Amino acid sequence: MNYDIVTHSSQADWHAARLTGLGASEMATVLGLNPYRSALQLYAEKVGAIEPEDLSDREAVQMGILLEPFVIDRYRERSGRWAERDGHLLRSREHAWATCTLDGKTIEGEPEPEKAWPLEVKTTGAFRAEDWVDGPPDVYMVQIQHQMMVVGTEKATIACLIGGQKLVWCDVPRDEQMIRKIIFHGQIFWERVQQKSPPPADGPGARDALRNLYPVDDGNTVELPRALLDVIDELDEVKAAEKEAGAKRAALEARIQEAMGNASRGIILGGATVTWKQQVRKAAMMPESRFRVLRISRPKVA
Repeated sequence: MNYDIVTHSSQADWHAARLTGLGASEMATVLGLNPYRSALQLYAEKVGAIEPEDLSDREAVQMGILLEPFVIDRYRERSGRWAERDGHLLRSREHAWATCTLDGKTIEGEPEPEKAWPLEVKTTGAFRAEDWVDGPPDVYMVQIQHQMMVVGTEKATIACLIGGQKLVWCDVPRDEQMIRKIIFHGQIFWERVQQKSPPPADGPGARDALRNLYPVDDGNTVELPRALLDVIDELDEVKAAEKEAGAKRAALEARIQEAMGNASRGIILGGATVTWKQQVRKAAMMPESRFRVLRISRPKVA
């Protein structure tokens, strides 16, 4: 085998074990293909600066887990192949930083689990159906190639239930070029984790990650690169635009409020419905918190 079995997703140590490597679903973030997370955010999780986001209470996640057995059963019926659920966290023997948790396994003909290939299961809403017209989205293609790299198979299968009504599935061949890219960037990222050397602060969530990586200032003064003056200039422009947009928004809302007067609800026939109702904000005692505040000052020009 190309891999070792670490634990199972049903075990209490599964979440902790995932922190000891890069999983298949995390590789798109490392490659900058995840529009919702940055590599810096993932890095902060791996070094223990922030807790990994707990998605278990999200209904979409819960429904996906509940539907997984149904999707595998339906795939088995449609494909005529043997398939079963898995859920084990696996670690590559060649690249110890590379891990993956398989939803299931599948194979043509007689059941041979040791020769089976990964079966990835997805569920999505009907409004995302177009994403699957030309095959799995890129972020899932990276995930599948990562799985094949860990387990050493020549192909994998992905099955997706769209809108709770339509099942699509396809086989994905091993892509050595993509796998070399995964290995190259995955190794570099994991070396950063081991050396406590953060990746660049790009992408969504980077600012919050930095707040957790550097929560306390040490009182020292450092010389910053002059290139940051361009960043500060651009930041000033963004703040000015936000201020102008805020003022314009307030003026537009005031025109609507003026037309509403004391009314609770207004109707524009064939257009929009507007409400302006009183709400009560409950009193609350906020606990003390400490955080760093970024301020920028420029020298006065005579």
